[in-house]
Amino acid sequence: MQRSLLHAIGLTAVLLAACGGGSDSSTSASTDTAAAASDARTAQSLTQRLAVAGGAGEAVIDARLLRARGDVDVWVSLSDPSVAAYKSARLEAQGVDVQRRAALSGSARETLSAAESSMTSDVRLHRDALRARQNELMNQLGGFGARELGRVVVAHNAVAVKVNAASLRQIAQLPGVSKLRPVINYQLALAETVPYVGAAAAQAAGKDGTGVRVAVIDSGVDYTHYNLGGAGTAAAYAAAYGADPSDPKNTTRDGLFPTAKVVDGFDFVGDAWPNGPRTEDPDPIDFQGHGTHVADIIAGHSADGLHKGVAPGASLVAIKVCSSVATSCNGISLLKAMDFALDPNDDGDTSDAVDVIN
Repeated sequence: MQRSLLHAIGLTAVLLAACGGGSDSSTSASTDTAAAASDARTAQSLTQRLAVAGGAGEAVIDARLLRARGDVDVWVSLSDPSVAAYKSARLEAQGVDVQRRAALSGSARETLSAAESSMTSDVRLHRDALRARQNELMNQLGGFGARELGRVVVAHNAVAVKVNAASLRQIAQLPGVSKLRPVINYQLALAETVPYVGAAAAQAAGKDGTGVRVAVIDSGVDYTHYNLGGAGTAAAYAAAYGADPSDPKNTTRDGLFPTAKVVDGFDFVGDAWPNGPRTEDPDPIDFQGHGTHVADIIAGHSADGLHKGVAPGASLVAIKVCSSVATSCNGISLLKAMDFALDPNDDGDTSDAVDVIN
């Protein structure tokens, strides 16, 4: 794969330990599987690598929540490692340097593939155990009047809930709870693009990103856009999106998606939030425009040859987390997007993770 070109624009490496700050865990992985139970050294090593600033002495409740009053949206992180972190630790225990996986080739890549295949069953069992533990936690949180907002297990192990702030100290004392953090929504910004990143030289050397899949976590992607292989007409866009954000066409793929360029994706925010509820659907068509702009910079390539992005040969995975009707990006959707990027078909096997996350 032509990865070096994508690395030049500073996109984030795909195997993120977590979006919300990593695991604060000082406990080992606990699943019912014999493989996990017999791998104490791996779990201990994992805990050491995933520790964040502040370490085990850091308060379970994030400082931003200490003065909260009334209902708050909170990420409740669990101590067991996420699917990605568990798999990473297992690979490193076998001598695989996961930080250099993108540079592996030949026999080294074959060895990695064989190692990943050998642990597929264990990784899925670990995922199922995490989900079971989250079910138990939600039953406990229900006793505090908490309402579930979302869950993630692949990039991070956490559940998001709306709960009265008066219950946070009690929740922090529940077994397996490692951290309480506020759900934070973000704002879109595209003040300027770095004018020179060496892309032209990389393209001249024949490296155009072919074979690489890039997840664009943003406001969605207009896969009908001319620079992204679409017809580039108002009629094509209307067929995919409809007349306005309330049109049901923007919640279904209508046989128009995926495309040769935008090969997969999902909408984790919907087209009403923050003026209405956050919803989910399989069509990540963009209305706001920011995500399409970013996608064009990364991998756009017009049919007439007049326009070329940084990595025109790359494929795109459009993951919509930012509002269609505001500049806000939903904090629940962001972490769910990370899970999707690491395991697009949700089968517990992260070998199909995207190569790059933006």
